[in-house]
Parts: sequence; structure tokens; C-alpha cells
Amino acid sequence: MSNKDEVLVRTEMDINTLRLIHYALDQSLQRWCGSEPYNQTHIRAARDAMYAALMDVLLTTEQI
Repeated sequence: MSNKDEVLVRTEMDINTLRLIHYALDQSLQRWCGSEPYNQTHIRAARDAMYAALMDVLLTTEQI
């Protein structure tokens, strides 16, 4: 699938779900079994995006 064919999805979740998804992605990377490298790249990007979203929420709500 080329970039122009990508489908963008928006979702809403509470902060606990955001934390859980970030944790699950982080655990996936820590326990990486060595399959296709591009999968690891996508998981890392998703984990980093979840972290950025989490930090944004925490800063916006003055929790940090």
C-alpha cells in the first residue's frame, strides 16, 4: 500500500486506555522475537506516538 492509499483512523480513548496501549507496544518491542524488521519499525513508531499523546494529555491536564 502506498502512502496515498493509506487509510487514516481517528479514535477516542480515556487516559488509562492510552497508557495500556503504550505499555503493550513497549512490551512488544522489549520481547521482540525477530520477525520482519518493518514490523518492529511500525511498532516503535506507534509506541512513540502513544507516548507523545500521553505526554500531551498529562501536560494539558497539568498532571505533570
